[in-house]
Amino acid sequence: MYDGREIPGRVIAGPLSVALSGYLGRAVRLFKRAAGHLGSDDRPVTLMSEASLHALAAQFSGAAPDPRRFRMTITVTGADPWAEHSWSGQQVTIGDIRLRVLAPVPRCVVTTRNPESGATDARILHALAQLRGKNDITFGVWCDIIQPGQIQVGDLVIPLSGKP
Repeated sequence: MYDGREIPGRVIAGPLSVALSGYLGRAVRLFKRAAGHLGSDDRPVTLMSEASLHALAAQFSGAAPDPRRFRMTITVTGADPWAEHSWSGQQVTIGDIRLRVLAPVPRCVVTTRNPESGATDARILHALAQLRGKNDITFGVWCDIIQPGQIQVGDLVIPLSGKP
């Protein structure tokens, strides 16, 4: 069961499950979904802008939260805060790749946990609600890969207008 729904797949036994169980102090089983079955938040790429992260600083005494809280694949610079949220339905090129921006990512309580200790220590969801409205606690965007390739730090990010 994943988020109240059945997902086909199999439990993977082995040393990693044992190691994680020992580290967490409780039994942990790793699960591999069957091919072609995605969860509601499983997308190959997530993207956020540095400006959106820094927009949260006002809610945290001027310091932006640790970006690891959001578990994003790509962080872009040079965009206005929340610009990536306006790219839904568009394609974006970065280096050799082309992405289709699907939708903003709804955030969960994992963002409130310290990436080092796991302790709950930041009211990220509250901050998002304060900035974006209580019905919009999204941050960053989900993307599908249209054209795979390589990207490097410093590659231009080019949102393509329209839906090719």
